Amino acid sequence: MVELSEVISPPASGDTVQAIRRSHVKLMSFASGGADDSSLRKFIARVRLAGKSVVDPGDRLSLERVLNHWTGVLATRGVASVEDFKSAKLIDYEGPSPDDQVQAPSAKAVLDKDRAYIRISALARQWKATKSVGYLLKSDALREAEQYASDADIKELVDASRRLRARNGKIYIYATTALAIIFGAIAAFAYFQWDRAEEESVEKGRLLATKDLLLQDNQNATYALQENQKQLSNLYAALQLKAAQSEQNRVAEDARNRALFSKSIDAIVTLLSDPSSGIESLPKEIREAVVQAGADKLRT
Repeated sequence: MVELSEVISPPASGDTVQAIRRSHVKLMSFASGGADDSSLRKFIARVRLAGKSVVDPGDRLSLERVLNHWTGVLATRGVASVEDFKSAKLIDYEGPSPDDQVQAPSAKAVLDKDRAYIRISALARQWKATKSVGYLLKSDALREAEQYASDADIKELVDASRRLRARNGKIYIYATTALAIIFGAIAAFAYFQWDRAEEESVEKGRLLATKDLLLQDNQNATYALQENQKQLSNLYAALQLKAAQSEQNRVAEDARNRALFSKSIDAIVTLLSDPSSGIESLPKEIREAVVQAGADKLRT
């Protein structure tokens, strides 16, 4: 089981940001179980001291957060003093300036580079033996292989990959141009179809308008003919009525004349048989006729 003293003290090999982070996590479990204030202050001092050798801004920010956390714990317990708050700050960096340091490649970087060379060299030999397009490189893999082009086999692989890239680029340009031509032809054909459809639509509209106009004229002519037929029917009915009335008047006049003639015959017979009866014995209509005829005679 890890002792509290091991957590708050730096490792024998030297303190690092990673070691402090691990101790920070372990100390949190001790703090929940009752780590004393003195132990917390010792850990805070350890974190402050680590600032002397840490130059990376991100790492220093991480250590400052650890300081703030444990200073806050002391304040929550009510035992934090003014000195505790003053000490919640990393010691300034005392190492060499980052600009003066010569960055030597790490062992891992050297190992990764060696592995990449071996992998690309083996790939180049396989391509040289088979000439298979599947071994040629693209994009990031080609850029990585270009770093080792001093090797003859790798250089041949890089050159072949570049030629394939150039050929594919030309094919892409040709394909793009062909597609542009095809799409242009499709667009032109679509526009022609649309223009033709538009003309047909206009012509159809004109024909429909002419049809409507002819139908309207036909309807007007039909209405006028119906009105004329109606007027002729009314006139024919009026003539028939007039003819019927004339016929009725003629029949009545004939009847009246026959009656008057009969009365005149009777009056003449009466006068001839009795001359003394005089004109007063004649019917009123005959007397009026005789008077009228006498008046006409006197005027003439």
